[in-house]
Amino acid sequence: MEERAHALIAIVFIAVFGIGAGLVAWWMMAPSVSRVPYVLEAEGSVAGLGPGSPVNYHGVRVGAVRKVGLDPQNRRHINVRIAVDTNFPLPKGSYATIAAPGLIGSKTVELTLGSGPGDIQTSVESPAHLPLKPGAMSGLMHDASGIMASLKGTLKSVHQLLDDQNREHISATLAQIDEASAQLVQLEKAARPSLNEMPGLITQLHDTLGSAQKVLVQARSLVAEARQPMQAVGRAARAASGLAAQMNQTTLPGLNALLGRLRTLSARLQTLVDTLQRTPQSLIVGPAPVPAGPGETKGTPRSGG
Repeated sequence: MEERAHALIAIVFIAVFGIGAGLVAWWMMAPSVSRVPYVLEAEGSVAGLGPGSPVNYHGVRVGAVRKVGLDPQNRRHINVRIAVDTNFPLPKGSYATIAAPGLIGSKTVELTLGSGPGDIQTSVESPAHLPLKPGAMSGLMHDASGIMASLKGTLKSVHQLLDDQNREHISATLAQIDEASAQLVQLEKAARPSLNEMPGLITQLHDTLGSAQKVLVQARSLVAEARQPMQAVGRAARAASGLAAQMNQTTLPGLNALLGRLRTLSARLQTLVDTLQRTPQSLIVGPAPVPAGPGETKGTPRSGG
């Protein structure tokens, strides 16, 4: 009798709990304000969404999911029917994404408003269709699948690389690396004395450069001093060039004319001397008359005498 009483109490408790849960679900699904329907079209998984799942905008609830099912016209698509408050119209270009508050737990629908002109027209008879894009977690899981596939391929390549023959090659390569490292250590030890002498050589080089700089300064001074005599020589050369030009243009033509006159005078003097030698009396009585030539009369002087 006592066991039956306990069983009856348990049945009553379960019934009351079920009725309460049903009332809570009905209250959550029953809109407190007027709402309009939309149909979200998804190509990927919508696991975690169901009737009563909240529809939010930046974390603020503006509606709820009414129904989730396959698209009767295209079984590759999944239709999620939602109801959104009438005081929250959706502009053209809006879409929805699946959001999850954590790694586990129920998912929600997050609305993103578009920037198109005007609002989307919807009704119970002809609900508007919006795209339902995968959320960040779904994208991450999709990327994780690709990463796992790439990792499997990499592991397979590594497994093929580490076969017996390649392991022998790797072992030989590591041995060569160890040998080269030992040679580098010996080379470092051998080069250390030279490296220790480098600071002194650098100091000497610095001193040599300083001395060379001083020599260059002195050479610059000597060049500057030698430039002045060279300038004087240049001026003298220009003066000599001007004098030579003057001689060529003025003096030499005058000398040539003078020499021509001297030649003429010398010829006339030579003629006079020859005449005096032949007829000295001509200096007193004058020159002798020249006999008349053919066709000339006596007393007519000859021309050109």
